[in-house]
Amino acid sequence: MHSSKVLISNVTLITSPKTPLLDKQWLLVEGKTIHSFGSMEDIPPINDAQHIDGTGKLLMPGLINAHNHCAMTLFRGLADDLELAEWLNEHIFPAEAKSVNPEMVYWCSKLAAAEMILSGTTTVADG
Repeated sequence: MHSSKVLISNVTLITSPKTPLLDKQWLLVEGKTIHSFGSMEDIPPINDAQHIDGTGKLLMPGLINAHNHCAMTLFRGLADDLELAEWLNEHIFPAEAKSVNPEMVYWCSKLAAAEMILSGTTTVADG
């Protein structure tokens, strides 16, 4: 059984978009909470944690996609570089009218979810 504590060591850490990258860091998670982090030079003895070596890795908060249309992945790249009104009225709306159905929405939404997981997106607001 794994410990409820996880120690990630030797990692490059981003704590927020406004702070610089922090090299050679450690981070301790207890349960679902980030407990503490700091420089590898100051790592306390933590013996009861599952250890993950983060050498060569970047640790950052999950990304948030605040505006999405998951079901429309099918239309990605359709008629790029147009003014919004032309793009919507002459290309997207006609394509939606012709192609959107429950099965298409289901599979395209699953694709969008998989892409977001792969990119580190943890939260989404979908249209």
